[in-house]
Formats: sequence, structure tokens, C-alpha cells
Amino acid sequence: MRRALFARRESRTLGIYAPQGSGKTLFARRVSGDIGKSMSAKEYDEENLWHRIAIDEFTDRSRVVAPATNLKVLLRDAGHDDPWAEDLKAFVDHPSNRAIVLLDEADQAYMQLRLLGMEMGDFLNSSDQDRLLKASAEKFVKQCRTNLRGTLFVMLSNRRDFLDTFAAAVNGQHEGMMTVKELPAADGPTKEKVVRINTNRLNAFSYWYCINNATPIRKSAIYDSLAGAGTFPAAFMAVDAAVSDAVQTRTGRPAIKNHLTLCVLHENPDIAAIETAFGRKTTEFSSGDVQILSWTDSWTAGLAKNVGQQSAYMLESEWNLRVVLLGPKFLGPLLALNPSAEVLRDALKIIFEVPSPYALPKTIKDIEAARHQAVAQVQAGNLVPTQAFWASGQVRSVEYESALRKVFPNYNLGTTHLSGFRPDLIHAAYDECSVLNVGKNDSTAITGAIRRRANFIEFTAVQNITKASVVDYLASKIKNYVRLMESA
Repeated sequence: MRRALFARRESRTLGIYAPQGSGKTLFARRVSGDIGKSMSAKEYDEENLWHRIAIDEFTDRSRVVAPATNLKVLLRDAGHDDPWAEDLKAFVDHPSNRAIVLLDEADQAYMQLRLLGMEMGDFLNSSDQDRLLKASAEKFVKQCRTNLRGTLFVMLSNRRDFLDTFAAAVNGQHEGMMTVKELPAADGPTKEKVVRINTNRLNAFSYWYCINNATPIRKSAIYDSLAGAGTFPAAFMAVDAAVSDAVQTRTGRPAIKNHLTLCVLHENPDIAAIETAFGRKTTEFSSGDVQILSWTDSWTAGLAKNVGQQSAYMLESEWNLRVVLLGPKFLGPLLALNPSAEVLRDALKIIFEVPSPYALPKTIKDIEAARHQAVAQVQAGNLVPTQAFWASGQVRSVEYESALRKVFPNYNLGTTHLSGFRPDLIHAAYDECSVLNVGKNDSTAITGAIRRRANFIEFTAVQNITKASVVDYLASKIKNYVRLMESA
């Protein structure tokens, strides 16, 4: 219909039926807003709904989006009582102009009142609504053939009988002018993706946080709302209810979150500067030239200006921050690859490994002992000088990344579902949060299925650590982590 509108100036009507709560109004608003954004757009944007509707692909794989410069879009519903048809006529009179009119709640009286020129009281008191509907269809067809030629109408309604009756009357006068489509009900995974993405985009806490902190009854309710025939509002309400209960029921329970690990290769550590940057820390491990610092909350305060306070809090609700400091006694052997890449790999793996907050004291001691042993093995040889490395300026990134590729063959090769985002090293992959992956309504199984496991490591080299050096580097990365959660 869009192609017929642009190429041949044909007026057509698409009726879309779906039950209440299926997203018709959101669709209409989004199309209207995205057409407005397209007036100045210079390239294809997959997030823009109009671009997805109006794109043409050619055999050479080039893509062109239908221009919106000569396109007017109107969104009308029962709350509008303006003479939009009269105003639109002046615009589409010009042969190069086109219009799209989105009529939400099309079954309400407002559309027929405008077509028939009636007052609401007279319309409601009429004893023959079928006759009025047919008369409205006649007026509508006449307008499409004359004053409003070059207009595509989209009628949205949760009454299939209205759309079918109106379409039959329209097509009886002009065959093929109106088509009615039923919007398929969203399946469970689609509903969950919509709820998950919008929860992450609109709140200061993530979808996972809502479910992880929910009571067993609330977890089951979320599962039922997604797996059943319910609509989007029902699913959002189930998540909202889980949040309202969580504050009272799960206070003090440590969450097993994802981990963003910033590994800093340095010459002189300034741990006080790092604490100033991210708030009060926990020292997870310290042995000579290797320290592991961790934060479970309040670490995004200094980064909020880069992504916004709400997005920063949302990220923090699902991710902990760890800073791994590797000093010259570890950095030198890493650059020289002496000891072997295998020894270095094993040492870094145990350094990057994150103990569970529920680990038994013996397990924690075993991990700490293994780390001490691994660090001692790396630093057992002669001291390897690092002065030339620091003197090389920006070129030093080539040197340490080359060494890391030999230690970790998958360095800078790991992928995420987000285009353009490739962490330096993926120690544990990021999984989208899904209660439906369980396959059954079992709150214990849901808790296990949604457990956060990701551990992404970002590397940087800073000779003398300062607050600005670590904040600026992490700030350059953090937008990708927010985008990852807002597009999953």
C-alpha cells in the first residue's frame, strides 16, 4: 500500500484488528513519531519503524528509504474533534504530496461524525446504525477518490465486526480499496522480549532485578502472564507487582550479578584514587603487584553523566564492577610471555574468576590460595623491565594486546547480540533474562535459569593511575553495556 501510495498516488485503507492491549495505539504513535524523525534522517535506522516500513532493497543490496519530506502524517482518535480532512485536502491537492492518516479507535463515533457532518446526539439517537455506517463508507470512498486522493488510511480497532462491515461497504463501491488484517497474538518469547526491553529502557532497575527479587508466587505469576494468552499490559502488571513486593521480602539478600571487570595494567597504583572514582570498595584479593577490588552498588555515580542517571542505576542493578590491578611485576612477564602463555592464562583465569557470594569459607580460602600460587608462579623469574613499554606512548596498546592474544586466542573476538559491541575478553557470556527458558512454571527452576553469569573484561594500560584515567576509560565503554541490556 505504501508503494502504491508513492508511485501511483492511490488512496487505500488498511484496517488492523487486535484485542485491547495488543499495542495498536503504541504502533500508531510510533509510526507518527518516526515519520517526523525521518524528515531529517540521512541514513537507514533499524530502530525507526517508518524506515522498516518504507525501505526498498535492490539487487545490488543497496537500500533506499522512501522520502518523508513530502509526506504528512496525522494521528487521530476519539479525543480529536478538529476538521482534519479539510486541512489535509489543501496539502494533498499538490500532486507530489502524500499523506498517512492513522485512525486509532476507528470504531468510535468520531470518524463517522466527521464523514457525515452530524452531531453526537443525533448520531447516538439514530435507530439505524447500519445505515449510518454504509453512508459513512460512501462518503469515505468519495473523499478518497477526490479531495483526499494520495492518502493512506490505517484504521485500528479492537472490533473486528466494525472493520469487516466498513470494508465490505467500501469495497462494494471501489473494489480493493480497503483490506482488513488481524494482528497475530504475540507468542511468549516475543512478549517477554518486549517486556524485558521496555523494563530496562524505562526504569532504574532491570527486568532481571524485578524477577530475581520477586517472591515465588510473583515469579509464577510473571511466567503465567507470558506463557498464556494474556496481553502486554497483563505482563507488565505482573512485573510491577513483583517489584512492589520485592522491597519487603528480599532485603539483605546478596544478588548474584553479572560482572564488568576493568583490568588496569599500571606502574604505580593509586587505590585511593580508584575508591574516589567509584565509591567505597571491597578488597577481594591482594598479593604484591595484583589487587582485585569490587563494588556491588553505588559504583556508577561518577559515570551517570555519560548514560543518564536512570540508565546508570539500571546497569548497576544487574552488574557489579571489579577492578583488577596488574603492576609491573606481573605486567613485565605478560609482555615478555615468560613464563609461558599457558601459565599466564591459568593465572589470569583464576584472577578473573568471581567467587559466589554464597561460597563456603573453605571455598573462598581455596580460591585465595590458588590465586597466591598463580601470582607467585608468574612473578618467580627475574624482573622484566617495563620502562620501554611506558615510553612507547599510544603504541603500547599494540604491544599488550599482542601479548594478550597469545595468552587468550579469543581476545577481542568474542561477540554479543549487539552489533558493534565486542568486549576485550568474554570470560563468561551474557545471557538474556528469560523465565520462559525454563519450560515450566517452577519458581525454583526460574531462579536458577535467570542466574547472572556474565563476566566481561576490558583492558587498559595507565602508567600512573588517577581518578580521571579510570573513570574516563570506563565511561567510554559503559554505553555499550547499557545498550546491550536495552536491546536484548
